[in-house]
Amino acid sequence: MMLGTSKARRIIIYGAVSSARPKTGLLPTLKSHIKTLLVGGRDTLLWRLGSSRHFDYRNYLTASVFNRGDEAITAATRKQLLHIDPDIEFIDVDWGNLDAAVRKETVRGIDLIVIAGSGYIALDGQGKLSDRINQDLQALSNTDAPMVLYGVGVNQLLESRMAGEELTLNPASVPSLRSILARASLTGVRDQATQDLLKQFSDKPVTLTGDPALYFSEVQAIANDGKPGAKAQPVVGINFALHGPMANARFKRNLRAYVEALKRLQLLSGCRFVYFVHFGTELIIPRLLAASGIRTEIVCGNPDTLAQGYSKLSLHIGEMLHSNILAMSSGTPTIALAYDIKHIGFFKLLNIEHNCFSSVEFAPDLIINMALEILKTEATIRERIRERREVLEKGANQFIESCALLTSDADPVKVKYS
Repeated sequence: MMLGTSKARRIIIYGAVSSARPKTGLLPTLKSHIKTLLVGGRDTLLWRLGSSRHFDYRNYLTASVFNRGDEAITAATRKQLLHIDPDIEFIDVDWGNLDAAVRKETVRGIDLIVIAGSGYIALDGQGKLSDRINQDLQALSNTDAPMVLYGVGVNQLLESRMAGEELTLNPASVPSLRSILARASLTGVRDQATQDLLKQFSDKPVTLTGDPALYFSEVQAIANDGKPGAKAQPVVGINFALHGPMANARFKRNLRAYVEALKRLQLLSGCRFVYFVHFGTELIIPRLLAASGIRTEIVCGNPDTLAQGYSKLSLHIGEMLHSNILAMSSGTPTIALAYDIKHIGFFKLLNIEHNCFSSVEFAPDLIINMALEILKTEATIRERIRERREVLEKGANQFIESCALLTSDADPVKVKYS
């Protein structure tokens, strides 16, 4: 469906990472590179000596480091909208910057605000929402432009939850969630758990759309290069999380077990490994693996580069959720190392929850056995992923069409600031 428009629609894409970061200057980049080399050399040497005591992801943070999975969400969302209406002017806005963006766009007007995917409904261990939603509600109160929630999900770290605990919202956060859902013209969610929670606090429909990045390879027309059974040697992708304090502690705790599992898998399957970088601080991980005797190729770049790499794999084992999602967008069978309820919800949505294991309590044998089973039945699993993804994509496309129709008959909305 194409919308006939006389002028470009102006749409804000509001995401955790709305677009690729600009490059920093030569001197800061050089300083960061030298620091990373020095610290990386120290950490690799200490790891060889049996110690990871000084290892800290913050030593590898630079101004250019950001989450490639979040970038994939917004890139896929833009492409889906452009398929409906090729004449759109996008305004890319990162989380936390909505108020400033709305103020800036006052003069020219706003046709639509799309809050795009990821863990927009972020809960702490007590079920309290992040403060960002209240800040966004304040920004949204200053414009009549329609707003939609697309592919949003509930995030809550497994370490912060009690075993068997139901997904619940803290009573103090109920008004905020009700308000953001009431403000949304349409709501599409990433998984069933998010849908069940949000339905409790809204009288409007809550549509199951899946994550926008699940359709990334399709909307970017990235060919699936996987040829089950034709490869002389299985190719297995790897990704581990190293993007925050909890991830840092988890990685240090699990690294020896990860090494054990990868070595045994390589021995039993004869596979070779490819490491996929979703957050820049992860670049130290292939060095640590190499120091442990595990050689990897490295794929590092924009979502197109990552998706093309995923399409060439026999199997992927990933800890970052969007590492798993981009792999499945390319049709590749995937095992999750879950640290958040979001992994469980997404793998249930794809009907492969048995491929989702905890990285909080990592068990090498479980991963190895599942990996070997997948390598034996790769073609069958690829077909199941494709069939389920196509069903979900039809629903997502219908949702996107409904979003685009919100902009089809009205002039851009002027923002109302007093």
